[in-house]
Amino acid sequence: MTTTAIVHDVLIAIFLLACAWLDVKTRKVPNVLTLTVLVYGMISASIRGNWPAALLVVLFVILSDLRQSIASPVSLLALAIAGIVSWQKLGLGLDAILVQIMMFVIWQMWLHRLTGGADAKILLALTLLYGSGIFLAATLAGGVFGLVALLFKKRTLPYVLPIAAGAIVFMALKLTQLV
Repeated sequence: MTTTAIVHDVLIAIFLLACAWLDVKTRKVPNVLTLTVLVYGMISASIRGNWPAALLVVLFVILSDLRQSIASPVSLLALAIAGIVSWQKLGLGLDAILVQIMMFVIWQMWLHRLTGGADAKILLALTLLYGSGIFLAATLAGGVFGLVALLFKKRTLPYVLPIAAGAIVFMALKLTQLV
């Protein structure tokens, strides 16, 4: 891993810790933070050739104003088209398509109110930056945090905290080349 990649991961980790702190303290993460990192993730994915994933984010934002009954099938159709274009026309591998699928899942979670807007934007950005593995790590951390919350009889949990924990563990494992 290069020094530039390590610095990048450290800066993302600091960003995630700041967002987690804000979420725990205020239950809100400002749009200026979440949108900035989301745009950064979209640019990064586009530079690496996965511009269909960045376009999916734009489409998801547009579809957010429509009823679920319209937005869900349209987004599924867009996902299929993005996957076909990525595989057939661009020659992108399965990793790029998994990123697109995870992004669809994240957006559906937000659309059906299973996660908050900041959580969704941060997860989308991380998935664009690091791939589908970071989504799985954040989800696993969320499950562990959820079990702990149940143990302590907490009804709600600021979800950016487990996202940050899972993502930082993922980045540390990547640094040690365990993932």
